[in-house]
Amino acid sequence: MDPKGQLPAALARTYDDITWNPGLQPKRGQGLQPDLHGNGSPCIASNRTIGSLGQAHMKILIIDDHPLFRAGFHAVLEQSDLDAEVFSVSSVAEGLQILKRDSEVGLVLLDIHLRGEDGFNAMQIIGEKFPTTACIMISGDEQEAIVNRAIAAGASGFIPKSFTADEMIAAIRKVLNGDVFVPTSTQVPAATDGTSLTLRQLEVISMLGRGFSNKEIARSLDVAERTVKAHVSAVFEALNVRNRTQAVLVAQRRGFLPASAATTGYAAASQ
Repeated sequence: MDPKGQLPAALARTYDDITWNPGLQPKRGQGLQPDLHGNGSPCIASNRTIGSLGQAHMKILIIDDHPLFRAGFHAVLEQSDLDAEVFSVSSVAEGLQILKRDSEVGLVLLDIHLRGEDGFNAMQIIGEKFPTTACIMISGDEQEAIVNRAIAAGASGFIPKSFTADEMIAAIRKVLNGDVFVPTSTQVPAATDGTSLTLRQLEVISMLGRGFSNKEIARSLDVAERTVKAHVSAVFEALNVRNRTQAVLVAQRRGFLPASAATTGYAAASQ
C-alpha cells in the first residue's frame, strides 16, 4: 500500500519532500535523536539556524502519535517562513523531556487523541510544568464541543488536521501574534449577555479590573503570557471593545465586575 495514500489530503503534497524511513533517514536539514519512548518513533529535530547569531527565532514542538501526519506537519513547519526550529515526538513523555531539556520551546502543537493518553490532561501538565509555553490543540475531530472545550481549558488555538498547509501556518501565526485561533466554522460562545464568557475569560477580566498586567495574570493563572494575550483578545472580541479600559467598563456594566473593584484596580494601575 502506498503510504502517501494514508496522509490527510492537506499534507499529501508535502510527502514528496520527505525521505520516509522513520528509523534511519531524516529529511534534509534534520537529525534523528534517540527513541526516548521505546516505540520505534524517534524524535526528529530540525537543525535549521536563523540570523547572525546562528539561532532560530523560535522553537516549536509537535506531539502527535500518527507518524505520517507528524512527519508531514514537521516538514510543513520547517519549510514555512516561520523561522522556527521544529521538534516532533509521538508521546507526552517524550515531549516533556524535550521541554525540560530546552526552555526555549515557546509553542507546543498537541494532538488531543494520543494513544493511551488524554490530550487535555497533557495540556494541563505542560501548563503546570512549563507556564511560559503556549499550546495549540490539533485533532481530526472537529466537533464544536471539542474545539470549545480546548479553548475553555486554556489552549491558545485549535487546528483541524483537515487544514491545508497554508491554513495551518496562518493559524499558528495568528496565535504567535497574541490571538486565539479557532476554525471559522466553529461557533465559539460570545458574550452577548452577562453569562456567556468562559470561566477562564471571567478570571482574566477580573484581573484586568484589578489592574493586573499580562505578566501578572500569567503568573497568577500559571499559564504562558502569550496565552493570556490570546484570552485578552478573546475578551475584547466578546465584549466588542478595543482596549482594557473599555473592557473593564463594559464588564462592570454587565455585572462581571463590581464597580468599586474595577474603579480601584484601574486607578491603582494607572498611578
